[in-house]
Amino acid sequence: MSKDLISFADLMSGTGGIDTLASAIRKAAAPSDKFVGKNTFKARVLRQLGREGADLNPKDIQNMNGVEAGTENRFTGGGYRGYYVMILEDSPHSFLPNPCAQGDAPKVADNQLLQSMYTTALYSGDTLHPGDEVMIRMEKKGFSYDTDIAYIVERIGSNQVQASKEMAGCVAPSTAFQGSTTSPSPSPTHLGAPPPSKDPGGCPWSNGRRIRKVIWKAGAAGYKKYDQWDGKEIRNGSLEQTGMLVTNARHNIKGLVPPAMDDFLRLAAAFEAKFNGQKLMVRQGYRDYAGQVNQRLKRNFYNKCGSTPAGKQSSKNAAGQEIGLAADPGTSMHGWGAGIDLNTRAWTPRASTNSEEFKWLNKFSKNYNFVFNVQREAWHLEWVLFGSIVQGLPTAVSTTRWTGDAVLDDPGYQKITLT
Repeated sequence: MSKDLISFADLMSGTGGIDTLASAIRKAAAPSDKFVGKNTFKARVLRQLGREGADLNPKDIQNMNGVEAGTENRFTGGGYRGYYVMILEDSPHSFLPNPCAQGDAPKVADNQLLQSMYTTALYSGDTLHPGDEVMIRMEKKGFSYDTDIAYIVERIGSNQVQASKEMAGCVAPSTAFQGSTTSPSPSPTHLGAPPPSKDPGGCPWSNGRRIRKVIWKAGAAGYKKYDQWDGKEIRNGSLEQTGMLVTNARHNIKGLVPPAMDDFLRLAAAFEAKFNGQKLMVRQGYRDYAGQVNQRLKRNFYNKCGSTPAGKQSSKNAAGQEIGLAADPGTSMHGWGAGIDLNTRAWTPRASTNSEEFKWLNKFSKNYNFVFNVQREAWHLEWVLFGSIVQGLPTAVSTTRWTGDAVLDDPGYQKITLT
């Protein structure tokens, strides 16, 4: 799901009910016009993507972020470097821990994972370094800005000295997501204390009340190469403590449980063969507890808890837009490392059941144990075998695709088998 920075200017331009909503928001938020005509923001460089000083491959840029070259052909000539940046003003990154310097080797992976959750910014100028401050340009998209990818307009200075000072008091990478194998978890309060989050309190799911826990039994289920965790209790949204999450840079996967990754790579290979080398890219896989809270709080049209008046999951943001459902924090399939939100920007139309990509996946992903099983979400796949490798999952993963109409026949299809 995209990280949104609400534009009040766009809110004000509607008619009817949206005018009423906009008026109420304007009264509640004093400087409501501050984004009028604004598309550049101050940011700090965290690190470069890939090898330092090396340009990104234009095709990789388009596949990784779903960005098309467009009429400007801005990527076809190459010469772009990619950086993870932290937006410093009116920041949508406020819910993320402040990343530290990469530090000693055991913390590098945790820290790089954290940095990758910030905005990806492209730049064709001289090499930038961590701590450099830049101005970035973000594209408007309806009621919000696209903060997944931005363009660095200029370097405005270096704050590396101040950045170094701030490192002393920031959240250590090994504890940024409530611990890792090198940092013990706090004493449990309710199925284990949830990681720090912007929980507003007073919600049915607040303070980790609905965090689910299961027992890993993959070895007993036939996945012998993953039996080292058999008998281990795992908690939704805290899998980073187990060491079992695996990543894949080629498809931008920040975390899946190993058997799900095996099946996804087979599905991705089949997809790539069908669509002439187009990669099956992922926007998000594993989502920790704090991330689940953040997603739920975006559905705040009815109340602060992201629920409808009937107490069910809300699918509307503050502007009343449909942005899809978000499970109670501690129950999401993303929190088990078994749910995936695909990057659909390269699809035509994007995130649509009318796209050839969706139709093909809707028919054949089940052969690789993935299904589109959440209503109206043409981007969300779930690994349906998760219930077979754990004990204690209260609800079976649905194996039924939410729409049977959008399918694509493929007479030449052959199932992919990877060793």
